[in-house]
Amino acid sequence: MSLEADTVIRELFDVAQVIPTLPQLVEKAQLRTSLGNPPGKKGSLGDAVNWESLLETVPDGSNLYFIADDSDYFSPLDSAVLDPYLQQEWSEQKGSEICFRRRLSSFFQDYFGQIDLASELEKDLLIKELASSSNFTETHVVVSKLSRFSDFTQSQLNEIVAAAVSNDQIHWMANDGDIYQFLSSVVRGREDLIDPNNLARILYVLQEIEPYGEIPF
Repeated sequence: MSLEADTVIRELFDVAQVIPTLPQLVEKAQLRTSLGNPPGKKGSLGDAVNWESLLETVPDGSNLYFIADDSDYFSPLDSAVLDPYLQQEWSEQKGSEICFRRRLSSFFQDYFGQIDLASELEKDLLIKELASSSNFTETHVVVSKLSRFSDFTQSQLNEIVAAAVSNDQIHWMANDGDIYQFLSSVVRGREDLIDPNNLARILYVLQEIEPYGEIPF
């Protein structure tokens, strides 16, 4: 099944500029992490290389709209705000503003007034991440983000349930309290919207666990 996110992401990739990871950028990133400057942590260069790439490539005077749900970029005092060191560095080196948001939906709401479209896109992307998650940490993070939403389209519901019954990583973890709660909340009261075969399989998984007694379906 093709999600709306697939089309949007393809369009973004078509116009995206890929920044090569040049040796001088890696050297700058290594110096940055050695000094303990954000973003990232010592021993991990990924975020530092990304940041150095932006400093190197974005034209001076051009504002940057930066969306990242990564704590390495947050202010230690307020996770909704970019780290002050990065904010000041960008302003001094580029002579422009950096507009930071943690979520795509927040960015659309503030700048384009298309919160509904953005929320649906964000859910679609998270569901795709859920379907391909390969370890406990990744699955838990994605489920935590999806749990922020209370409403899903019929297509999204079926994608979530299909992921839960086809990805071993998910149903092995279904006895985790947060994941159990999310999956049961997705199914409860929406049984008629879910593919019957997958519904039977997800109910079997949940009823096998029943950490708090019978599931109130």
